[in-house]
Amino acid sequence: MKMLPVLLITCTLHAQTTRPIQIGDFFRMKRIASPALSPDGRRVVFAVTTPDLAGNTSATDLWLSTVDGKSIRQLTTHSAADRNPAWSPDGMWIAFESTRSGENQIWLLSTSGGEPRQFTTLSTGASQAVWSPDGKQLAFVSEVFPEFSALPFAESDAQNAKRLKELSGGRIKAQIFTRLLYRHWDHYVQGKRRHLFVQALDGGAPRDLTPGDRDAVPTSSTFSGGTDYAFSPDGALIASASFDKTVRIWDASDGHLISIFKGHQEPVDRCQFSPDGMRLLSFSSSPKPELKLWNVSTGEAPASFSGFAGNVYDCAFSPDSKYMATAGGWEASDDPEYSFGQLLIWDLEQGALRTSFRGHTSEIRRTEFSPDGTLLASASSDGAVKLWDTKALPRQDGFSDFTGMPRSSTLSPNGKRTGYAFLERVEVWDTVIGKRSAAFRLQPGYLGGCGFSPDGERIVAATSVGTAKIWRLRDGMEDAVLRVKHWLTSCSFSAGGFSVFLGDGSGNILEWDMQSGAAAPIIDLGYLSGGVERFTVSSDDTLLASVHRDGSLRLWRRVKNEKPVYLLPGDKAAGEAVCCAISPDLRFLLAGYDDGNIRIWDTVGLRELAVLKAHGEVVRACAFSPDGALVATGSIKGHLRIWNAGSLEVLMNDWLEGYPMAFAWLEDKKTLAVAHSAGASILEFQNLSAFL
Repeated sequence: MKMLPVLLITCTLHAQTTRPIQIGDFFRMKRIASPALSPDGRRVVFAVTTPDLAGNTSATDLWLSTVDGKSIRQLTTHSAADRNPAWSPDGMWIAFESTRSGENQIWLLSTSGGEPRQFTTLSTGASQAVWSPDGKQLAFVSEVFPEFSALPFAESDAQNAKRLKELSGGRIKAQIFTRLLYRHWDHYVQGKRRHLFVQALDGGAPRDLTPGDRDAVPTSSTFSGGTDYAFSPDGALIASASFDKTVRIWDASDGHLISIFKGHQEPVDRCQFSPDGMRLLSFSSSPKPELKLWNVSTGEAPASFSGFAGNVYDCAFSPDSKYMATAGGWEASDDPEYSFGQLLIWDLEQGALRTSFRGHTSEIRRTEFSPDGTLLASASSDGAVKLWDTKALPRQDGFSDFTGMPRSSTLSPNGKRTGYAFLERVEVWDTVIGKRSAAFRLQPGYLGGCGFSPDGERIVAATSVGTAKIWRLRDGMEDAVLRVKHWLTSCSFSAGGFSVFLGDGSGNILEWDMQSGAAAPIIDLGYLSGGVERFTVSSDDTLLASVHRDGSLRLWRRVKNEKPVYLLPGDKAAGEAVCCAISPDLRFLLAGYDDGNIRIWDTVGLRELAVLKAHGEVVRACAFSPDGALVATGSIKGHLRIWNAGSLEVLMNDWLEGYPMAFAWLEDKKTLAVAHSAGASILEFQNLSAFL
């Protein structure tokens, strides 16, 4: 399997004076297309179109270059169009399409020199050449009249030629259309169908694998995913993706149909075999991506992949056939800040998502594994090509057994445990493997929140009837119980783990001392604030920020054994606060609001530093990385953003399976644990450090 090449082709325009670009300049520019990397990865062949403005024509020829660009030469020099090159597996031949014989046909060019020779001579032309793995056959597409397709090739080709002559030579040019689609861009279908052919290089007539009144492959590039048909690794089979929502398997030696795979809800626009030939991936892209993985022998599809955020443009199998990468995302031309790239890794044995790589800021168009499977390359519309380490793949994105809608969620400081507060129970899950490890029930009353101790070994929960409980996770035993007169809305361990802070519905924040077992209010706002919705404590317990049910945000400075000093008064003029976070160095306060904005305050000068339009909807969660260099924010629709905390630049956009409730940055600064309404995610950002 080849690594993804990076081909840089530049040109310099010499001019005596500078001026604005004009339409004529565009017509004079040479255009490069269809790059194809040689099997050994050392050379690349591509097509160059040279316009002739005076003659209102253009010529397309093939060029060959080393991948370092040091050696480049022109391969073909013909007035016709030579395009879409494809290397033979041994690198000795290049198959390409050309109109030099009149019709678009497939030609062969030896890489050792000499003139091209015509390979196909079909009256209906040929395109989209694909080599068999042994290099002995070529598969291609031709648009034929279906009523002749069951005849022997010589007879059917003669009938096709006769019909084409009648259509072109007749005096009446009017057409009658009885079905869609009757035209593709600049040419009419004229009743023809796109059939799949196979032809041996050592002679013999082409074989129509798909006779009948149907299109064997997508009817135009608009509906194609890039690989409409493919040989199996041993060359014995050919699979074709079809507009009729099926995938068909053919015997490459004699052309007989072996299997028809049904199950897609939309037309199938690409397919490819796994490296071991045991699985076949088929892909529908419209109106939303749907991928199916078939067992080639049985025709069963034990795994389907869906739920993608945006489009899917490319797929790649790992060399050992254990994993699959899907590349896609979204390019929002009207609001580039909402563009994102999505690179997902799927475990094919489990039929489930294994992990994802974050770092691209726009849709990913191409991906491929290295030959040893330890690296994954991705190329994006953001102009970047990135390499990802695949040696350790954490699990991420959702829990398979997760049910119900939690009221709130929390993460242990190391992100390895996720806690959920449901109506009358607390659940603890292993974030990495996605399995529930403990469940605790609290009755009566419903839960207002939960929180982990600093070491992640205990969890506290608070209820609407004024009860708070702490459990030890190592043995599941109850550790402590507190009962107060007001209903409790939120809870959190102190940074040192020696006390628990509790927010209640009357505006109090209480401190529950673990040694004495007593609880006393340290902040009392009465009923003016409508109760404490959530709060966060700084890493040294000296600052406390609180979000209240009236939408106000407050900041307090706390000194041991003294009443907290009210630093930042509650302010609703900017909208209602929903979440908040304090930076590790205690200098900044970050808050998310219901208007989609995030606001940043200086905790020393007590002034607002910035207002950022972070999301188009309510900001549900926010957090600083352990070193304060990064900020994560998430919206109620699952939109995730990673920011540079210094420059406030958006480093990455992504979408989660559910809406985020809590974040926990791991110490490596490149991994983020997210608790959301559908479970939890471990998100690894391997390349974010490059932005800092």
